[in-house]
Amino acid sequence: MTTQSVRPKALCQLQIPCTGGSDYAEHLFPLLEQLFPLRFSSAMHEPTAIAAVALVRGPHLKPIADHIPSLTIPFSDQHAAEERNLDIDVRFSDVLDVPVPFRGRRIVANVNAWHKLPKTENEVALASTGQSRLWTVHASAGARHFISAIPLPRVTSDTSFNDLFHADRFLALLPLIQFLRAITRPREYEPPPLRATYIIDDPNLHWPRYGYVDYGHIAEQAEKENYHVAFATIPLDAWVTHSATARIFRNSTRRLSLLIHGNNHARGELARHQSVSESMALLRQATARIERLEQSSGLRVSRVMVPPHGACSSHMLAALPACGFDAACVSTGSLRFHNKGRPWARRLGFLPCELIEGCAVLPRWGFAGSVKNALLLAAFLGQPLIVRGHHQDLKHGADVLNDLARFTNGFGNVRWTNAANLARMNYACQSDGDRCLVQPFGVELQFTLPPFARQLALAPDGNADPTAQWQVTLPDGSMQVLSCGKWLSLAGAEPRQLRIRRLPAIEPQATDVRPPRTHPGLVMRRLLTEARDRLCF
Repeated sequence: MTTQSVRPKALCQLQIPCTGGSDYAEHLFPLLEQLFPLRFSSAMHEPTAIAAVALVRGPHLKPIADHIPSLTIPFSDQHAAEERNLDIDVRFSDVLDVPVPFRGRRIVANVNAWHKLPKTENEVALASTGQSRLWTVHASAGARHFISAIPLPRVTSDTSFNDLFHADRFLALLPLIQFLRAITRPREYEPPPLRATYIIDDPNLHWPRYGYVDYGHIAEQAEKENYHVAFATIPLDAWVTHSATARIFRNSTRRLSLLIHGNNHARGELARHQSVSESMALLRQATARIERLEQSSGLRVSRVMVPPHGACSSHMLAALPACGFDAACVSTGSLRFHNKGRPWARRLGFLPCELIEGCAVLPRWGFAGSVKNALLLAAFLGQPLIVRGHHQDLKHGADVLNDLARFTNGFGNVRWTNAANLARMNYACQSDGDRCLVQPFGVELQFTLPPFARQLALAPDGNADPTAQWQVTLPDGSMQVLSCGKWLSLAGAEPRQLRIRRLPAIEPQATDVRPPRTHPGLVMRRLLTEARDRLCF
């Protein structure tokens, strides 16, 4: 039964002194206010202010007030000459003020420039390059004061969070994001568990190999190095299953799995702006094909959609949950590109999992480029660690998988699993006596109650729609519908496993829209592509 409501948290008040005019107050701070429960104010020494962020022009980077926590950042002229791109070797100290997983690491990052920091009594260097300190902290009058040597990046009305904070360019914003997290996030919140998988697009079950993919060898390497590989298979390919290949997957469910890669693998097939009925007809055709594959192989395919070429519209995202999908997996860049002008586009890349049109969207990154930096940022933000590619990325065997797995496993207790399980672990929780408060970052959660918890509530300040309804399935199989902010009594709930599912915004419905006809040219194109892939090794 439900009892009283969760009391919403008050907004944190931060002072923002700035020694010169800039566009930060117009563009950056409003964006950050969408991401954090805080409000920036230019007024000095407001009684309600709990911290200060100071943008300071010139070499004198000093805290503006000794008695409140602060972060001081050198001011950067937004209209200065063109940016200088400098790749620098950065060493993070192994101290508590450095966020996990950066603590004690050495990376290469890109910055425009940095200022020389003045020496401060009792300071601790958090990050440095060569002999230059990039980020420091010291205590004064009972408050902790952080100083960054790197100016904030340029910001315009079109700038998104992902433009400012990505694998190649994140160091300028990292001290600010960490400072705001420390102020606004209760210490007792447990972040989402570290969770990871690889995704390889296109392979099917027609043979024990697909191009450079050797399923048996990958299963052996994954067991040895501790990782999981999910293969995004195309429903159009479900017409035949090789029994020995299916046996490899059945014998290696901890290391190998399948998920869904579009329907016909036609370019833009999930990016069309069509009606809900038309979108659902296409998805039902895809799931019907996958069900045939499951029947012939004895496998369970994760109901996670990987759109071909990353092209997926918000209309299709809205239809996915109603057709039984747990999530979609799309890179932030692709999601923005195919949904230009959407109001949620500027915020993408910050949360552990996006919730768009009622659909959970897992981020992913490619094997190329600064992938290790991308994984560090994902772990810092509580996001699933998903690296995806194609069979060509395994041209030299499983070495690339083994190397990245060793790096990722160095973060701590990483749970490698299939994509459906990843989608169900997107939550943070907070325990207070016999109460447990859960922040949902997805549409379906598999949640284990802490030992002493007897009441459960969903945090109204998570990324869930505060008006959404959630169905909680209790250990005895009974169900309760719960709104955000309401407490549910769980006295005597044993075992402690709960299923928490967001009721879809679009209810499953019968439709007379026929599944789209598969053009023979698409079948021929897919057969030729598969033949090319299989003959390449």
